[in-house]
Amino acid sequence: MSKSVELSTRKLDEGEKLLLVVDIEGVGDELELQPVLSIGWVVCRRINFDSSVEPEEEIYEKGRVTFKPDISSDSSELRKEYKDFLEREESHSRRIDIPDPKRYISHYCWFFSTRCYNEFWKQQPAQLLETLYEESLCPERAISYFLSVEDRFPIGEVMSDNPSYDLTRIDFAIKRYTYRSRRYGMHYTKEGKYRTVSDPSEIYHYLPPKIKSIIKQDKATHFPDDDALDIYRFALKIKRAVNDWEKIH
Repeated sequence: MSKSVELSTRKLDEGEKLLLVVDIEGVGDELELQPVLSIGWVVCRRINFDSSVEPEEEIYEKGRVTFKPDISSDSSELRKEYKDFLEREESHSRRIDIPDPKRYISHYCWFFSTRCYNEFWKQQPAQLLETLYEESLCPERAISYFLSVEDRFPIGEVMSDNPSYDLTRIDFAIKRYTYRSRRYGMHYTKEGKYRTVSDPSEIYHYLPPKIKSIIKQDKATHFPDDDALDIYRFALKIKRAVNDWEKIH
């Protein structure tokens, strides 16, 4: 069951920019196979880590989108093999043979790297992949829906707890699936202006142990929108803990 939130109805100040927190779930390390399985996000009020003002949770949207298996073809042998495999299995059976069972595992017609599937997906409740599969869209529609967030909200900053991994994969999906229109990557606004990317886990890493000890993370469901919410709340907890520490010391 995905986590519910109360959405803010506050009217934004003139020129105010919001924070987009993102998280992804994937199928493994091979970008050309399928860059991303699912993207989750929350749109929220930005956190000013330089201010002494106590931050409050303020969320404007929470969502996710899941990508159907990518059958687009390119020059790589792996991609051709994957496309041929999916076209042969038109019935989309859930457990079927794949060309290289030592390297890949098929489940819900996605190719997972064996390591990724065994170390992560196999450890999760069956409902997670089942739900994502049932709501999945073709990759072009999925990435378009995700990018439409910036048509609804003025995004001035992006946050992720692993931006070098997550944002690279989103950027790759943008490049692959929006070939008919020019779209910028996650480090840029839709107008092409550079914006800040932050990572609360990096801030947490450099905190004194006594501050770290009072910051507790929420239990993850691994629905990517829930994970994005947890990242945002983790950042809020860091800021509140630092504020409390500064008041005492």
